[in-house]
Amino acid sequence: YTDPRAAKGFLLAMAAFCFIASLVIFVTSVIRSGMSRTRRYYLIVIIVSAILGIMVFIATIVYIMGVNPTAQASGSMYGSQ
Repeated sequence: YTDPRAAKGFLLAMAAFCFIASLVIFVTSVIRSGMSRTRRYYLIVIIVSAILGIMVFIATIVYIMGVNPTAQASGSMYGSQ
């Protein structure tokens, strides 16, 4: 079974990582530099956003498994009573 504290810590760490990455993307897009107006920059932003979305999805699954131990069982809560 997954420890609930570890699951919460992983979810908080992932939220902090995504916040920092989003802040970096925001700052680089607000600064009017030549790099932030190229096609390559927008491609990198799309790829980074997709990777962050997948990581948040994985963190959500880990959190659900850690907080709700019956989700790891083969049967439902009603069937095992």
